[in-house]
Amino acid sequence: MIQKFKPITSLVAPLLIDNIDTDQICAAEFLKITDKSGLGQQLFANWRTQPDFILNQKPYRATQILLAHKNFGCGSSREHAVWALKQYGFKVIIASSFADIFKSNALKNDLLAIELPLSVIDLMHQAVMTVPQSITIDLVQQQVIWNETKITFAIDAYSKNRIINDLDDISYTLTFNELITAYEKAHPSIGW
Repeated sequence: MIQKFKPITSLVAPLLIDNIDTDQICAAEFLKITDKSGLGQQLFANWRTQPDFILNQKPYRATQILLAHKNFGCGSSREHAVWALKQYGFKVIIASSFADIFKSNALKNDLLAIELPLSVIDLMHQAVMTVPQSITIDLVQQQVIWNETKITFAIDAYSKNRIINDLDDISYTLTFNELITAYEKAHPSIGW
């Protein structure tokens, strides 16, 4: 199988606010869509009206990595928040913790949600606020590479395999098509 996910090197956009909820990420007024297109423009819509908001700053307009703080993606279970982050161009969100449903939605949509200790997040934040910096994310090795330091992160094997190989749940299941077909032939259905 061809590997689809390559290591990502990108400037880090620091957004060190605790408890960023899904309504702040993608406000409820943008949930009435039938198509995901255009959601990237609505990402953090209420905050982006402020000229000094981090994503309005020139170096961070094309970043692929967001450095958050604690409990990122809390609030409602809206998948639109993940879609907006992806459409904006983010491939990785780093935080010390995520809301469970947000993290699940992120991983199912190939948005890598990496949890690192709060002490590491705070050190990274101090550094990138002083001088904008790039970091590298190597999913295969499960490492964040920052200033020549390699920081290991955890991810479940299923999500890692899916993201590396660009598979959604259905296409992953279809990789077992021969086994499924053989099982069904060996276990014919029983009519009631």
